[in-house]
Amino acid sequence: MKTYLLQRINFFGHRLNLAAACGVVLIFIVVIVCFLKGGSHDQNALSIEALKISQDIRSAFASKPDYRGLNNDYIISHKIISPSLIRQNKIFSRFQSEIKIGRDEKGNTSIAGDYHFALTYQNLNRRKCIALLTSPFSADSGLVSIVLKNDKSHEFTYGGEHTLPVAKNSADTFCKTKNSITLSFE
Repeated sequence: MKTYLLQRINFFGHRLNLAAACGVVLIFIVVIVCFLKGGSHDQNALSIEALKISQDIRSAFASKPDYRGLNNDYIISHKIISPSLIRQNKIFSRFQSEIKIGRDEKGNTSIAGDYHFALTYQNLNRRKCIALLTSPFSADSGLVSIVLKNDKSHEFTYGGEHTLPVAKNSADTFCKTKNSITLSFE
């Protein structure tokens, strides 16, 4: 006598036992759930990447009085960040967005007395904009502000008109099809 799980059923024209059919259905469900949760994966990956870059920069400049000389060329020549982010003498996020590092969103070189630096993610689509803008940066991350630029400019700060952390409904309102986001760290 066969057990219930070993009974054969017809599944998309193939005869499978019930256990195998359940496995196929379970895999299908997992794939769909992972697809639907893609935004939170982007959010985690982008925030971890930004925090790692900022920590690497802060560590490299820990013994210096300020961020004087900081720009993409300095980062690359001093091997401050992971080589996996560097291609053709430029810095790219793992989502293929170019990153400018320096005193401002253009990546201009930091000068004497600059106690903050900026990471600018350029050409973010709407989904990645929302993911980065709503990333849960902790208070000890050194994040001071986030500036979102598309057809308008919006600054998010702790206690400002647009406050940090940014709520998803606010990000939905502000993010467009093409965006740049500048994260300012101290």
